[in-house]
Amino acid sequence: MSLQKDYESLETSDKAMQKDIEEKRARIEELIKEAAKHKGDKYIIAKLKKEAETLRAIMIGYVHTIDSLKHIKSNTGC
Repeated sequence: MSLQKDYESLETSDKAMQKDIEEKRARIEELIKEAAKHKGDKYIIAKLKKEAETLRAIMIGYVHTIDSLKHIKSNTGC
């Protein structure tokens, strides 16, 4: 659920990126429900963990992009 909390705090004024973040939040909700439903199935849990790792990597990329954009914006005085 840490991944879920991490995505909750992500926000940007870029509409396309924000839409993608919202889609990732929804997918995280689905993963949590699937994990609860298949709690004893090691194969499915392993697949869900792998997808969660992918989502975490995407989130880290978003954080870097948002931070870079804020830095550029502050340096240009916009």
